[in-house]
Amino acid sequence: MKSKIFCFVLLLVLLFSTCASGPESSGSNNSNRPVWMDDLNSTYPDDQYLVVIGEGDSLQKAKADAASSVSMIFQNKVSVDSTMESRFEELMSGGVLQSVSESTSISESIGQESNQELTNMKFGESWVDNMGKTYVIGYMDRMETGQIYKVRIEDQAKIVAHLIGRAANQDTYLGSYAFLDAAFAVAMGNEVFIQQLDIISPDIKRTIHLGYNLGDLKASRADRAAAMSFAINVDGDVNNRVIPIINTVITGLGFPLSSDGVMQVNGDFTMDKVDRGNDFVNFKWYLFLDLIDDRGMPVLSFEGDFISAGMTESAAISRTYKDVEEEIQRQFRRELNNYFNSFIEK
Repeated sequence: MKSKIFCFVLLLVLLFSTCASGPESSGSNNSNRPVWMDDLNSTYPDDQYLVVIGEGDSLQKAKADAASSVSMIFQNKVSVDSTMESRFEELMSGGVLQSVSESTSISESIGQESNQELTNMKFGESWVDNMGKTYVIGYMDRMETGQIYKVRIEDQAKIVAHLIGRAANQDTYLGSYAFLDAAFAVAMGNEVFIQQLDIISPDIKRTIHLGYNLGDLKASRADRAAAMSFAINVDGDVNNRVIPIINTVITGLGFPLSSDGVMQVNGDFTMDKVDRGNDFVNFKWYLFLDLIDDRGMPVLSFEGDFISAGMTESAAISRTYKDVEEEIQRQFRRELNNYFNSFIEK
């Protein structure tokens, strides 16, 4: 699965593929075909187990196939915003919330991927047919796994509540937004686990106590962002191609734009055609961006020299602005998130 949130089931099952709590049996004759091959729920009732059959040329490959099938069940039924997913992973695995997790007495390691209990995937009986293909049962005990998910969800809910409380104690809009943004990202990540729990055990999901309202949190974050307008100015952007890219990043985070914004992004951009002795048209471009906060203090900057190329001049120009967009989306947005993280890490 493409993301850590979705793929941890598959990865961990591969790591712990030797774990099995059910009896194993194998055979090489189709006359010994086990009942579960045709009626899986007769052996593993659906109300007690989330169960699949994996198949492959070996037992290891069959187990990997079973793990993949379980992962696909989650992937097909769980929705997640990719931007918030990335932000959640950054916060949970990058050490940003270490002090928060300690203050909330959360025992599990934040962002831990190698915890077998988080998946609780197990393997049962196996069988080999006359063609040499191996089949194996992969299953999760709904009650047992549901309780594991409940602990994780409620632990992460404590982080959200802690961040919301910290936001209320900030004396600047920037500080308040930083904590609300982090709280919202963790809450959205938690929603993924809640949706997964709904697949595993809807009954246990109904017992979850979060201590916060996702809609209210989203609204509070948006209100703080709306109070922090940004003014954008980039010298050298004669074709007005760079400023709209920055505008998209800023508005995408929920901040409004204003010519007299309390936050300012000032920058320089140059683009010159250069001969590099190759068969392409080459442009060397330079970009500098500086973020000034509401106190008039520079809080982050981004600077770089780059080369873009194309088969024709028009193609090279298009490639240049495409590269500009990718750098701003990747680097400047990352620096902006790092700046907000700095409030939390204090």
